[in-house]
Amino acid sequence: MIIINTGVVLDGSLDLGLAELSLIHARLHLVLTSKPIDQRKK
Repeated sequence: MIIINTGVVLDGSLDLGLAELSLIHARLHLVLTSKPIDQRKK
């Protein structure tokens, strides 16, 4: 039971880590793509 529970917890933490990385990547992509547009408007 303990091994199974820790396995589930580890899988959950890995999924959360991947989700956080994807969110950070999306935010960086938005920032990088929005900066040139803002400079062009100005």
